[in-house]
Amino acid sequence: MHLVLYPKVFIVLLGIAFCGALLLFRRYLWQKRVSQQLGGMNTLKHFSLFRKFLKTILVSVSLLLLAIALARPQWGEVSQTVSQEGRDVLIALDISRSMLAQDILPSRIDAAKKKIKELLSRLTAERVSLLVFSGIALVQCPFTSDTHAFLNFLDLADVEAVSTGTTAIDAALSTAIKTFEDVPGRASRLLVLFTDGEDFSTDLLGVEAQAQKLGVHIFTVGVGTPEGAPIPLYDERGKTQGHQKDAQGNLVITRLNEQLLSDLAKKTGGTYIRMTPNEEDSAALVKAVHRFEKEKFDDTTFATQEERYTLFALIGAILLLLDWIL
Repeated sequence: MHLVLYPKVFIVLLGIAFCGALLLFRRYLWQKRVSQQLGGMNTLKHFSLFRKFLKTILVSVSLLLLAIALARPQWGEVSQTVSQEGRDVLIALDISRSMLAQDILPSRIDAAKKKIKELLSRLTAERVSLLVFSGIALVQCPFTSDTHAFLNFLDLADVEAVSTGTTAIDAALSTAIKTFEDVPGRASRLLVLFTDGEDFSTDLLGVEAQAQKLGVHIFTVGVGTPEGAPIPLYDERGKTQGHQKDAQGNLVITRLNEQLLSDLAKKTGGTYIRMTPNEEDSAALVKAVHRFEKEKFDDTTFATQEERYTLFALIGAILLLLDWIL
């Protein structure tokens, strides 16, 4: 606990104020010495060493008090309750091997991470959650207003985290539905899905129906190009070992499946957006999210130190006024 909000600033300001006070006292001593050398000049009608001494004390103490005030002294706890409003936005990131393709540089997954960060910088007052998926799905970060914590989990997400190689969008949707069910009473449930749309789901239609029933609005962001690209293979040191091939030895080309993603968004009242190198996609996505009304989150109560700088500033101002009157 600090007695001042800016302890380092306080030390600097206090040092400056102390030096100022020393200069004032040196000036007073000089005036006193000159007065004595001139034969008691302090006895003149318009000159008084006592008044000079008093004015020096007033200004010096005033400087010290103002320095303390600028450092914002505070003591005594006071409770504050903050009401927050926003939307719950669950962001799902595809981390299957096809996301290593480089039809979007430096790779689909890296470009998607960058786009998610861009999206978060535009979304204000929202609670966000991070889900990563391939053949299985895992919630990496529960709903939070702490974007720094969210970004830390996002940076850790990679293809090796929970990847089974292939993609099962139904697994991502099923886990998202369970996540939303753990936060009951929400009118708007928003899921933003970053994926190339390559899918090996076994029950996508069934899970889509569950999402519709629960009122989950799915916004799909297509990562990649319809022309596609081969899937690079890496060794343990991260060096390229060629590209993935099928059982017949043919090069596997992974392509963006826009039709699937567009249909999924349309059925659930969301929007499909293809990821672009500029900010048009994130701007359109934010606009679509903002169509939904904000809801009240739980009130947050926290204790803070009560500000006391006004007391020091007031006394300092009064002392300066007295100096001016004298």
